[in-house]
Amino acid sequence: MISTGIEIHHFGDLPARSGIGSSSAFTCAMLLAAKRFVGFTSDHDRHDLALEAIRVEREELAEAGGVQDQYASAFGGFNIGKITRDGVVTIEQLAATNPVVKDILNHVMLIYTHTSRTSHILSEKFISNAGSLREVNGALQKIAERALVGLSRGDCSNFGHLLDESWWIKRRLPGGVSNESIDQIYSRAKAAGAKGGKLIGAGGGGFMLLWADPVNHDQIRKSLTGVTEIPVTGIGKGAHLIGDL
Repeated sequence: MISTGIEIHHFGDLPARSGIGSSSAFTCAMLLAAKRFVGFTSDHDRHDLALEAIRVEREELAEAGGVQDQYASAFGGFNIGKITRDGVVTIEQLAATNPVVKDILNHVMLIYTHTSRTSHILSEKFISNAGSLREVNGALQKIAERALVGLSRGDCSNFGHLLDESWWIKRRLPGGVSNESIDQIYSRAKAAGAKGGKLIGAGGGGFMLLWADPVNHDQIRKSLTGVTEIPVTGIGKGAHLIGDL
């Protein structure tokens, strides 16, 4: 008896539940593969793909969370995303050859803390406390606006300071954005020359992005034990098909 169906194999270079956006990357890729499987051959609209992934995660899976991971996975590259109060998202892509993009890649270090968490649970805590977070969100928005001013001028020299400023603001959020282990990693990195950093995703563990002058990277590596650095060497092109199904 011949059975029919679909067999799915999933391979990931980075661990799940780490804040790196792997679930949204998987969702976008699965949607593209499913469309090709049923005969959809036209080029996909990246904005529509992000919206489809958001619908799957928010409605079909009923998981709380934002929209940045889906757009990052759909578009790829280095993006400036803006979200209006009514949820309209616009994406401005910067070319990989842009000098400021190269400068950013030279400064950042991506560290895996070897801790995991479930992002939608943290997101649910944030949402349930939304009324008390207006001051925090307003402060973070002002930091983002200051970063955009620097980007528009081709100057990211203040990014480290802005990340450090946002670090301490985010620690006022409820639900375990950081913990003692994460705080120790950040403190050691700062003492070794990092200017600032942030936890990737909802927080609570996973990956940490550090900002430091390239001359200090080796010293920071030596100061951190029990973590793994993931090289940041370029920018991907987002969800795409690599062969015929």
